[in-house]
Amino acid sequence: RQKIWVDGFIIQEHPVTNKEYIAFLNSLMRKGRKEEALRHVPRERAGKAHESGAMIYGLNEANEFFLCPDEDGDVWEMDYPVCFIDWFAAKAYADWMAETTDLPYRLPTEHEWEKAARGVDGRPYPSGWEFDPSWCCVRESHAGRPLPQKVDAFPQDKSPYGVLGMAGNM
Repeated sequence: RQKIWVDGFIIQEHPVTNKEYIAFLNSLMRKGRKEEALRHVPRERAGKAHESGAMIYGLNEANEFFLCPDEDGDVWEMDYPVCFIDWFAAKAYADWMAETTDLPYRLPTEHEWEKAARGVDGRPYPSGWEFDPSWCCVRESHAGRPLPQKVDAFPQDKSPYGVLGMAGNM
């Protein structure tokens, strides 16, 4: 253990949702930045190195992204956290939010993320000192294939600072 000082910062209450991320991608499309949007669209893992996997969002004739069943037939929901994006896509989204809102959006640092998740009292989990899989979206918290859940589906998965979804889901 070591003590690390982390200055005050603001962090979003819940993970970025598919709805929010699709708005970002569609904004890029409307601005004629299709190549950039396609670079940041969530994709399944490719079969071979240096290949792009299948997009997990659909793209209609009006060049708008939308949710559609994935390759396994699973239907994603707008309030699920966005997944299958890399750091560059997450940063592009944060930059877009900063430009769109005139607020200083950015990605949290590793130490900021940990402080937001665990608080300052050294707790190992956002909910405290004990882990209970029914409090967050993990493989053991529900039967069947593991799938994401809506960002507010596990209200007990709340950090000391009120941030949701830091122990499970994405």
